[in-house]
Amino acid sequence: SVAYALLRKPLKDNLAYIEWLFIDHRDMIDKLLYNDPQSLKYDIAEVKLRTESIYGSTGLEPFFNFRYSRDDVNSLEHVWNNANHIITTRPDYSKTKQESLNFIFVTGDLLEDFTSYYYSMVPDLLAYATDLICLIFETLVDLNEQTIRANYIIRALRHARAISDECFKEMSNNFRKIKAGINCPRCKKHIPLNNKNTISLIDKQFKCNCGYILRTGFYMFDWEPTDVDR
Repeated sequence: SVAYALLRKPLKDNLAYIEWLFIDHRDMIDKLLYNDPQSLKYDIAEVKLRTESIYGSTGLEPFFNFRYSRDDVNSLEHVWNNANHIITTRPDYSKTKQESLNFIFVTGDLLEDFTSYYYSMVPDLLAYATDLICLIFETLVDLNEQTIRANYIIRALRHARAISDECFKEMSNNFRKIKAGINCPRCKKHIPLNNKNTISLIDKQFKCNCGYILRTGFYMFDWEPTDVDR
């Protein structure tokens, strides 16, 4: 119950403002700085238009129905309502069951279902939010293509691993097929995405044969001209 309840604000409210920043940062910042706070209230219809625009321009899936729809049986809205209210009366598929209270008397099977549901959907939503935040950052800062590409590869591989071993294997193979990879910022040699290198890159640190250490636990700027060799 606590785990699901804590998801509502970041995935429904906070993410809506990140999407607003991506689509029209000037509008949002102007309202934040100069208007009454009421002007920053978002409208669901506007959120829908923004998410459609994001999908059209980036290909990223914003999961609008999953986050906001009360008509979709799989929507998080129903789980959030159950997590925040002991008794719910509508719609039928989120109504409190007879001889039960929401998230109070949970059987082993139901607990397993809710746990599986949580771990199947959170990685996708967090990956979407992370990609969107990085895109906002990359439009504000003048970065070279190697920086953007390397950080994208690391994010994509981590996302795939969070979903499943099979998804991670498929993503790694796809990158290898197109010979995607990263060049060492010092020696400039190509770092192929074989099994050993891939695991090292997504585990926060990779050491090139030349001795250069890529610290991949945060956004990397190693290919930018302001970097100092380590």
